Amino acid sequence: MALPLKVGHFVQISSIDNNGYTEEKQPYPRSGHCCVANSGHLIVYGGYHPEYQYSFEEDEDDDVSSLFIYNKVFKELWCFNLTTCEWQEVDTRGQPPAETASMSMVLSGQTLLLFGGTGFPWGKRSNDKIHMLNMKKQEWDILKCSGDFPPGKYGQAMCLHQGSVYIFGGCRQVCPGEFHFNSELHELNLSRKTWKKLHENLPNDFSEDSLCRGMYRHSIAIHSNKMFVIGSSWHELKYKPHFMNMVHVYDLETRKWEYTTTKASRSFDHPYPKRRVYHSCCHWKNNIYMCGGHNSSYIYDDLWRLNLETLQWSKLSATMPVPTFFHTAAVTPAGCMYLYGGVTSLSERARTSAIFRIWLDVPSLLEISWNYLHQLFPHLRKLSDTQLFTLGIPSLLLDRLKPY
Repeated sequence: MALPLKVGHFVQISSIDNNGYTEEKQPYPRSGHCCVANSGHLIVYGGYHPEYQYSFEEDEDDDVSSLFIYNKVFKELWCFNLTTCEWQEVDTRGQPPAETASMSMVLSGQTLLLFGGTGFPWGKRSNDKIHMLNMKKQEWDILKCSGDFPPGKYGQAMCLHQGSVYIFGGCRQVCPGEFHFNSELHELNLSRKTWKKLHENLPNDFSEDSLCRGMYRHSIAIHSNKMFVIGSSWHELKYKPHFMNMVHVYDLETRKWEYTTTKASRSFDHPYPKRRVYHSCCHWKNNIYMCGGHNSSYIYDDLWRLNLETLQWSKLSATMPVPTFFHTAAVTPAGCMYLYGGVTSLSERARTSAIFRIWLDVPSLLEISWNYLHQLFPHLRKLSDTQLFTLGIPSLLLDRLKPY
């Protein structure tokens, strides 16, 4: 099912009924999951829904009371084909990560790298390892590393830059009922498989004039050797100015933090995005795109762009069809951003399994041609690679018709 290529407008891909389901097989509605995208697929792992239940026979933990048995996190991997618009659950081998709520995931070539996450009850267990999944072999493994490891936590931000994984912030339970939001920054060099701590969690990171702050469910992006932190801590949401007019920035060369002022949008009515938590972000080219989230009383549906060269905000005209938080966003190399899942109500348990997409720029001629070709010949996915190649389909497009 090829969809029109509307630039700068959200388009709903998956149709849902009033209960959040479709007739096709697809993931259960969820929040707190993680996702990435490549040229042909949206990959989703983990997450949580309060009504999703495990039976005692499927998964029973001796040290978790029966009260919590029926509120477990998802441990499944799903791929959404961006050409055929069909879901496929991936049948994997090996031991997948068990703590999958508020974990982080990046894609390095054909390999998924996942860190952090928690099970239910929140914080009782948190993952402290890098789990890997080779998408060609569909086999899980754990990356064996040395160095100064980050502790197990969840709600951290993670990004891939020049052969290294960076992990910042997050939350961990220090004792029953008490949670610590940290500001540690770690780097994992993938070629040497060594961890390095770049910033220690310090007491003054929570002071009023701190250049760095403990964060949870935020986003990071690296540009020109600087790491930008997008999001608000709960402290900032309550006590700082109403607008996100400043961002925390870490210089990877000097290893120093800055609290940098940004430039207002040209829109008089909307100079800066309002402070929020549980939003989603994507980094594409020189820009960060942020949407959704809430401020404890209102769920946002706006879409903002921050230019990392000029540090100027722009409020885009597009709005999310459904205001959402605890959702995920991922962008393809061609510049198409996809939103999936999330919570749609502050007072109820409503989650969604809908997918929306928006082209952030005019698609290339390759993308336009591929979309039009699939509109004319939707049966292409039924042909073999040899038949497709004989018809003149470039080899770089063949994988886009595969389930994953």
